[in-house]
Amino acid sequence: MKIVSPQITHKTETGGVVLNVTRADEVHTAFERIMHNARQYNAQAELHGVLVQEMVQGGRETIVGMTSDPQFGPGIVFGLGGIFVEVLHDTVLRVPPLDADEAREMIDALKGAATLKGVRGQPSVDLSAIVDVLRKFSHLCLDLRGVVQEIDINPLLVLDAGQGAKAVDCLIVPVKECLCHPQS
Repeated sequence: MKIVSPQITHKTETGGVVLNVTRADEVHTAFERIMHNARQYNAQAELHGVLVQEMVQGGRETIVGMTSDPQFGPGIVFGLGGIFVEVLHDTVLRVPPLDADEAREMIDALKGAATLKGVRGQPSVDLSAIVDVLRKFSHLCLDLRGVVQEIDINPLLVLDAGQGAKAVDCLIVPVKECLCHPQS
């Protein structure tokens, strides 16, 4: 399963991400910097603004993704996220729908599962939140069959046990010819 296209340049590499913005004047300055960096990277880019979102700290980065095969339908991937997905390639692929036991098996199948379960004094992440996300995500992927080609949530930041998970970044790629609205 291909999660990151080699043609895609990451926002951080183009100066498109500013972290730890806390005041209104910092938001304005960050906006100007991001727009400038985007124009420097691609002068023909069609710029529509920026996304401002909550700054989430702590937790561990995971990836949840989907790609759709024309013959077999959607496949779901889970693994260590952020830069680790590109460096370690520690991911697991399954076919939806997933129940809670299958989602737990995906976590356990990772070579780096111990990093999520707590190692060397680090607490466990919210494993039940991962199970819940994978289960619900698998049903969403089935619901979007024929409409969405790929979904890439990277990172899904999983907080300490009992604190949940938050999608920090998400890319959704629609199918080229959507079959959801047939022509009359």
